[in-house]
Amino acid sequence: MDGSFNLSIYAIAMMKNITLFIASLLISASCWAGPYGDDLKRCLVESTSKRDNIVLVRWLSKALLAHPEVKDLAVIPNAKAVQIDKDFARYVERLLGENCSAQFANVIRYEDQDAIRKSFEFLAQVAMKELMDNAQVQEAVTGVLKQLDMEKLGRAILLNF
Repeated sequence: MDGSFNLSIYAIAMMKNITLFIASLLISASCWAGPYGDDLKRCLVESTSKRDNIVLVRWLSKALLAHPEVKDLAVIPNAKAVQIDKDFARYVERLLGENCSAQFANVIRYEDQDAIRKSFEFLAQVAMKELMDNAQVQEAVTGVLKQLDMEKLGRAILLNF
């Protein structure tokens, strides 16, 4: 085996990790909060099932597909969109009105509304992480590797090492 083959294997492995990292950054946000916000985050995650994660990600996907630059990727029929909103509303009502009501009230009482947003951003990160662990999703995310010029990236690594 020559050195270029080893570099290609190394570069492909590195690019796969970079691609997964970039995908995770795209769905992440700053999630620092005070102690009550941290309690709310913990409760939200502990009160969320795998099925709930799907409800959350379906709602996020619906919302993102409303952007004019990406709405051509999928058409969600109105009845389906309404059902996605209803499912997400029931989920949020259960979390904030039942499972995590004390933590929610403490955040309202002692922290700002940003702590609520950050708690749900963290919850979305956890949900997306679970979905990203799926083999089919990983395959779709790493599909970009087929489009990358690995020689160009390898030269960039060597030139800047």
